[in-house]
Amino acid sequence: MTVRTTTQDPVIDAGLQRMRGSVHGGRPDMMARQQALREEKGDDVVIPVDGRHTVFTVWQERDGWWAAGSYDGHGLVLGVRGVDPASIELVRIRSLEPYFAGGRAHMRALRGET
Repeated sequence: MTVRTTTQDPVIDAGLQRMRGSVHGGRPDMMARQQALREEKGDDVVIPVDGRHTVFTVWQERDGWWAAGSYDGHGLVLGVRGVDPASIELVRIRSLEPYFAGGRAHMRALRGET
């Protein structure tokens, strides 16, 4: 899953990301893609962000989906493959240190260190 924050309108940013191709790669015919994006409105889906229901516009793609929404003054753009929108919940991470500590502990365990 790709999560982007943007200072632009998140719908515009999602459109730019979708112009690049599928959720994770690909190079489609740009003129046909641009026309399809203009015509497709997307569906509104509620995705919790920090426990608050937040409306995102979702566009289904061949290999995944894109979503654009706003939360707390920030535009959010999601590029997702293999996960249903109903199973997504976003939370703000205030510190990455617990994740780094867990990664370091895992590496120590793999090396047989105590």
